[in-house]
Amino acid sequence: MPLPKPPAQRASRLDANAYSASLTPSKPRAVAPPVAPALPATPTAAPSAEVLRLPTPAASPAATRSGLPTKAASKAPAKSAAAKRSRKPAGEPKLFVLDTNVLMHDPMSLFRFEEHDVFLPMITLEELDGHKKGMTEVARNVRQVSRELDQLAASLKSSGIEEMSKGLPLAGTGHREAEGKLFFQTELIDAPLPQGLPQGKADNQILGVVQALKTHYPGREVVLVSKDINMRIKARALGLPAEDYRND
Repeated sequence: MPLPKPPAQRASRLDANAYSASLTPSKPRAVAPPVAPALPATPTAAPSAEVLRLPTPAASPAATRSGLPTKAASKAPAKSAAAKRSRKPAGEPKLFVLDTNVLMHDPMSLFRFEEHDVFLPMITLEELDGHKKGMTEVARNVRQVSRELDQLAASLKSSGIEEMSKGLPLAGTGHREAEGKLFFQTELIDAPLPQGLPQGKADNQILGVVQALKTHYPGREVVLVSKDINMRIKARALGLPAEDYRND
């Protein structure tokens, strides 16, 4: 509501007309009607052009009658990914004579010669017995070899020398990859060696065993397996086959 005009002089009275005029209500302002918000224009999709699909050329009747292969039938079948296992060579298996250091290096070396046979000289067992004590890796390997040999010997039906001389199947303790046999020295072998080699040394005794086996089995390949380089050199100097153990 508007206020009346203030008096012009001090202590003057307010005119009644001015007071009544201020009480007269003013005309209301015209309010514009609310305008509805404009809706966004819906985009009109452009007319899609129809895609023309060309028909797939069919094989001609002449080609069908003549038996010519089509493109789909000309693909060669995929080769099988599984490779065929090579067959084992025919002939008698080899006889590997193991040096003591091979068993000390790998206690499972007995079972890593596949279809071939393994021979252990008596001096090899003696050297294993001398290295079984201690906490070194060599001592642990020797004890494991002794356990494996004990299990193989226990698989025999009898403890006779005749059955022992026939060989112990290496797969008897569950090692199916080993298809050969294990042979122990069951009798004294006296093989002549050059006079320059001491007869009491363990390496020379193993060389004598290899020489005797080569003489006893003339049609069979007898091979010495050793980790000792000098041992292999002496074997080759005597005309004996020798190899390094490299299965690991």
